[in-house]
Order: sequence, then structure tokens, then C-alpha cells
Amino acid sequence: DLAEIYQSTEKLVPGDVVSIDTTKDNAIVKTKVAEDTLVAGVISTEPGVLMNQNEKGYKLALVGKVPTKVCNEGGAIKRGDLLVSASIPGYAKKAGDNPKVGPVIGKALENLDSQKGTILVLVNLQ
Repeated sequence: DLAEIYQSTEKLVPGDVVSIDTTKDNAIVKTKVAEDTLVAGVISTEPGVLMNQNEKGYKLALVGKVPTKVCNEGGAIKRGDLLVSASIPGYAKKAGDNPKVGPVIGKALENLDSQKGTILVLVNLQ
């Protein structure tokens, strides 16, 4: 994936779904609401390309394959499903039919067979 460093006042871990922090410039926080239109991406594990790597903070995947925390709040997740933020902080869920532009994180590359887990997601914000 392609990632960039961002700061956060929260402790973040790889796989967390994050949004733009509205209280601080150039910062991110865990998503806290379902279908968050401020969603910014997913915290990366090991990005293939890391921009602004001299800065301190968290590696935010902007595009590419990323292990992502997901839950079945929107129903069972199948390969190819569009994903949006869930009401569980830092998690994604299956989007409903015809999701609006803004909250889509990307597409599931794997199925989720449990209530919560981590799956590969093709991050491509829409």
C-alpha cells in the first residue's frame, strides 16, 4: 500500500479505520460513527511506499491492500463488498445498497465469517 504519516492524540494500531480530526490540524482519530464522511483510511502495517517518512506519527494507508478491522454490523462481508466505518470505533462494516459518496473506505478482498476480525481490504476512498 501507499501510506503517509499523520499525527493523532489517540493511540492507534494497524487495521484501525480513522477519520480526520476536526479539533487539530493535519491529524487523525479512530472513526466513532457509522458511515463517517470524514473517513481518511486505515492504519497500515508495512506500507510498500511511505511518504513523509521523516515525520513522527502513524502510517495512514491512502490506497492499496491493507489488513483492516471489520465487523458484521452491516451484515456478512463477502469479497467485493464496499465497506464504510462502523459504529464500533476503528472498525469497518459492509456498506448498504448505493452508499453515498464520502464514507466508502474500499472493497473487501476476503470474507468475514465471524462477528469481528481483520481482513484484507483494497483501500480506495470514495
